[in-house]
Amino acid sequence: MAIDPKALRRALGSFMTGVTVVTSRDPESHVPVGFTANSFTSLSLDPPLILVCLGCNANLYTVFERASGFAVNILSAHQREISNRFASPVEDRFAELNWSSSALNNPLIDDTSAWFDCTFERRFVAGDHMVMIGEVQDFHSSDHPGLGYARGSYFNEQLEKQALDAVSSQGMIRAGAVVEYQGTLLLLDQGSTIPSSAPKETALEAMNDLRHCLDSLGITGELGWLYAVQQEGGQQINSMYFHVSAAAVPEAFLQDARLVPMQDIDFSRFNSFERGVLERYVREHARGRFGIYFGSEETGDVAMR
Repeated sequence: MAIDPKALRRALGSFMTGVTVVTSRDPESHVPVGFTANSFTSLSLDPPLILVCLGCNANLYTVFERASGFAVNILSAHQREISNRFASPVEDRFAELNWSSSALNNPLIDDTSAWFDCTFERRFVAGDHMVMIGEVQDFHSSDHPGLGYARGSYFNEQLEKQALDAVSSQGMIRAGAVVEYQGTLLLLDQGSTIPSSAPKETALEAMNDLRHCLDSLGITGELGWLYAVQQEGGQQINSMYFHVSAAAVPEAFLQDARLVPMQDIDFSRFNSFERGVLERYVREHARGRFGIYFGSEETGDVAMR
């Protein structure tokens, strides 16, 4: 079968990973270099080997092709800006960055979740990437939680735990889902509500009820990251909303639901708390950056991932 590269990329993006910055030095100028990567894995404990990949068209390809070693810096949950910097065409990615040199002279970024200082064990080209296998010569880990990445967005496991703890502290709990499918959102009741559970006593019960609701609609796809936590006005009900990236929406089920392009959503048809969730989602989707909302339908804060 013919493989659609964009569809394949989206499917591969459903695998949740950490975020790393791979660093080295130009063997001629000795200038520090680095790039953001989530294609990182442990390969062997004896000998201690790790693996990371770099695109063959990357600007730093020739540098890493000739370098004697590299370091992998696993970013902490608060280092999203560093990830963005090393993934962008910034002239000096190390400017105003706190870092030091390892015993192998590879750059090590401060306050990371962990780092691994490596010599090259081997490197080879596979498809459109260079596979770099490093032998770990030194390493360090901290108690900083790692920065996560899935489906094109960062997530923070600690932040989501705080949100779930908050929603479970009092009252009944309702779970809802912002279901995205190929640039559209799944809406129920002729486009006036989103899939949700009945009020339950615990977050787990509400999440399981939401899963049953999605199953009944034929939605293929797991509950993704937590998107919003808020108290519904005048009620002792806490609502939590999840992002769901649907792998499929069978046509047979669309008699009970509609797939609506984001630009065509009529927000006036929704109650106030669902309207706020959807309006923010559409804005953040356009920017490609998502957060978690804490508050009520009148006021609250968005913690960016």
